[in-house]
Amino acid sequence: MELGLHNLTSLKSLSISGQLDGESLQEEDMRITLPRSLTHLSIEYFPNLKYLSFKDFEHLPSLEFLWIRNCPELASLPSLPPPLLLLHIWGCPLLKDACKRDKGNEWSKIADIPRVDIDNKFIYEPEETSEN
Repeated sequence: MELGLHNLTSLKSLSISGQLDGESLQEEDMRITLPRSLTHLSIEYFPNLKYLSFKDFEHLPSLEFLWIRNCPELASLPSLPPPLLLLHIWGCPLLKDACKRDKGNEWSKIADIPRVDIDNKFIYEPEETSEN
């Protein structure tokens, strides 16, 4: 069922939250068209969520901040919109591995985002070396 979120032309911030022991987003939920006015989007607490494929997700011209938290089964990202300034991922171990710098399958999707934090670590900081 279409929720009509796309009609909320002034909506700037949206949080989509499940429960750690609750149901996950279903395929039909992903058919939702998000409002083009969104600047902040948070998706959290979906223990069984395996993918994000909201309709037209990459065509959100105002989206600057995306938070993905506590989605342990999520292993990939959709195509992300170009204006994204911050991607914050926390509690998503499969996605963390997929976003490893220069190695992960999802690296190419996040490499141009100015700030990416995974588990509260800024990923563009140089790796610590043990040269002692």
